[in-house]
Amino acid sequence: MDPNTIQNIPSQLGQQGNPLNQLKDIHLPDGISMWPIAWPWWALLITVIALIIFSIWSYKKNKWKKSALARLQLLDIHSDSFITQVNRLLKQICLGPLKQSQCAHLSGTAWLEHLNDTCKEPAFTEELQGFAQAPDNPNIKLDHQVLKEACENWIKQQASARKPAC
Repeated sequence: MDPNTIQNIPSQLGQQGNPLNQLKDIHLPDGISMWPIAWPWWALLITVIALIIFSIWSYKKNKWKKSALARLQLLDIHSDSFITQVNRLLKQICLGPLKQSQCAHLSGTAWLEHLNDTCKEPAFTEELQGFAQAPDNPNIKLDHQVLKEACENWIKQQASARKPAC
């Protein structure tokens, strides 16, 4: 190396200054933001909202069944008018939540057939055939407990706002 070049090094350093002064500050990244969220969070949010909406819809859809079953439980099984009250309750269900207005005129065997036709498994078996004539003939004897169980099964098998089957 040339001795002149070695002598010029300190003067070159003086012109440029301290090499550490040429370093730039460290720039930190921006803080992590919640928005926009990633797609899995959107999917989870949509799923939760859908489940809430479905739960509310399902509750409202089946609310009439719970009410009808509660009204059936309130009926006195030992009362002489039990059969008439059960018949009235079933008619109210058909005319109300099931919207089967054409069924209001049915009675007797046609009424019992309609009740059996509107559920998957017939609820009113041979043992309850007297229920068809019970409103007109108060002397017919039926097992009230069996009738109550048949009505419970019929109510549980119903779907809301069914198209008229009459």
